[in-house]
Amino acid sequence: MVTAAIFGLLVLLMLLGLPIAVSMGLTAVMSFLALGTPNLLMMVPQRMYAGTTSFTLLAIPFFILAGNLMNTGGMTARLVRFAQCLVGHIRGGLGHVTVVTNMIMAGMSGAAVADAVGTGNILIPAMEKAGYPRVFSTALVKELWPYIMALTVCLALITYIPWLVLWIPNLVMGVSR
Repeated sequence: MVTAAIFGLLVLLMLLGLPIAVSMGLTAVMSFLALGTPNLLMMVPQRMYAGTTSFTLLAIPFFILAGNLMNTGGMTARLVRFAQCLVGHIRGGLGHVTVVTNMIMAGMSGAAVADAVGTGNILIPAMEKAGYPRVFSTALVKELWPYIMALTVCLALITYIPWLVLWIPNLVMGVSR
């Protein structure tokens, strides 16, 4: 019964037009007060602060910064030119260039997010200009990485492609290995 009341309060607050985050926060505060355990409210600021100091959360923006610095400094463009010298003459050369560039980037950065920002900003538009479908070019840029669902969802949001479509190449590559 208590669960239904808490869920009902959450739905009511959302129907009143409050943002979802505010509705969830107010529901939690009101539930703690109604259940007679206001001592738990003292944990909220501690948990909020602890969540922002997580090394994992701090690393993501720095990996994105690393990818942007690689683009700005011209390192990514030089890697693409190097990969074109190696495999650009093969039929479907731009696809091969993408794979080789991502292999080199993965060895240097070790972070899928930095690789996505670094090579994706250059190679996805180049592949689209060459006539590759957006789904294929996006999947090819990310297919060498491990099964990173968060990155798949981010790429889906950037390219407006359903995340499941981008995840299928990962599944195929994982099964074929």
